[in-house]
Amino acid sequence: MNKRVLYIGGFELPDKNAAAQRVVANAKILREVGYEVLFSGITHADDFRGEVEGFGYESIAYPRSLKDWFVYLTSIRFQKLIEEYRPSIIIAYNYPSVALNRLLKYCRKRGIKVVGDLTEWYSPTNPLKAADTSYRMKCVNKKLDGQIVISRLLADYYKRHKTLLLPPLVDLSQEKWSSVDSANRGENVRLVYVGSPGAGWKDRLDLIVDFVVNQELVNKVSLIIIGITKKQFETTFQREEKEIKNVEFMGRLPHLESIDILKKSDFQIFIRSNTRVNNAGFPTKFVEAISAGIPVITNLTSNLNDYLIDGVNGFIVETTTDKSLEEGLERAIKCSRSQIEQMKRYCLESKIFDCLNYTADVSAFLNGLDSSNN
Repeated sequence: MNKRVLYIGGFELPDKNAAAQRVVANAKILREVGYEVLFSGITHADDFRGEVEGFGYESIAYPRSLKDWFVYLTSIRFQKLIEEYRPSIIIAYNYPSVALNRLLKYCRKRGIKVVGDLTEWYSPTNPLKAADTSYRMKCVNKKLDGQIVISRLLADYYKRHKTLLLPPLVDLSQEKWSSVDSANRGENVRLVYVGSPGAGWKDRLDLIVDFVVNQELVNKVSLIIIGITKKQFETTFQREEKEIKNVEFMGRLPHLESIDILKKSDFQIFIRSNTRVNNAGFPTKFVEAISAGIPVITNLTSNLNDYLIDGVNGFIVETTTDKSLEEGLERAIKCSRSQIEQMKRYCLESKIFDCLNYTADVSAFLNGLDSSNN
C-alpha cells in the first residue's frame, strides 16, 4: 500500500480560516509518520494550485450559483485528481453527506480508505442543510473506515467505530509561537477576544463587554476585540454602544497580526453558550492562546476540562447566573502581576497542543485502518 493521503474539504489554504490551520497541522503529523499529503480545498477566488508548509494543494472556486452548489453537494468533483494522485487514504473534512456517500462507494471499489475529519455538529434551521447534517452525522459517517474527531462529544458518539480524538493543534516550531517579552508594566489587566460571535451568539461577547465597561473597572481592565467591528457587534447583539474608552474593536486582522496582539495580552477571554454546537466543536482560540503562552478565562464547554486547570493556565467561570459570572471574572482580574506571569510560563512550557506530540496516536490509528472491516 502506498502512503499517500488526499485531504479534501471546505478549508481555505494557506491560512484563511480555522479549518486550514487544523488540516495543515494534521498533515504535519501525517508527514512525520511517513505519509505524503495533498490538499484539495476551496477558494473565494478562481481555481488555483499552490504550496503550503511543503504540501501541494489545489483550491476550487467556492460555489457561486445554484448549479455550482448542486455539483458541490452531490458529486465527486476531484475524480481526475484521485486517478492522478492514487491515494491510499482520503480524509474528508466535514464533507457534504450525498457527495461523501458517493465518494465512499467510489473508493470502496478501488481499495481506498475514507476517513472523516469531524469538527462540528450544527443544528441548521434551513430544512435542506438540516437534512444534510443529519444524514452525514447519523448515517454516512458511521460507514466510513474511521473518524478523526475534534471533541469528546463526537468521540463518545462514534465510540463503536474506529475513532481518533485530535483537538486543534499547532506546530510550535513555527516562529509565530516563539515567546516574546509580554510583561505588562502597568496595573491595567489586558484582555483580548479573538474570533466572531457567530450566528446564534455562539460566543457571548456581549456579557464580556458588559463586565468590562463597569465604571469601577474602566481604569483597571482593557479589552481588545479582534474579528468584528463595533458596528458588527451592535448588529449581532441588537444593541447600540456608546463610546467605551477601555474597549477597542479592531475588526478582522491577518492571522499573524492577531497572534502578535494575543501574545502581548494578559488573558484571552471568551464565554460560550452550552449548546450541542459548541460542545461538538472545540475552540481554536483556546489552543492558540495556550500555545502562545497566554492563560484563558472561559466557561467549560466541549472538553475544555481536559486541558484547562483553574488558577494554573487560566480561570474557569460559571455562567449559571450573572452574579456567578461576575465573581469568576473578578477573580481573574484581581490576580497579581507575578501570578499572571507564572500562569503565562506554565502555558508556554506545557506544549499540550504541539502537533508532534500526537504522532504515536495518529500512527496507531492509521495502522488500525489496515485491519478495518468497514
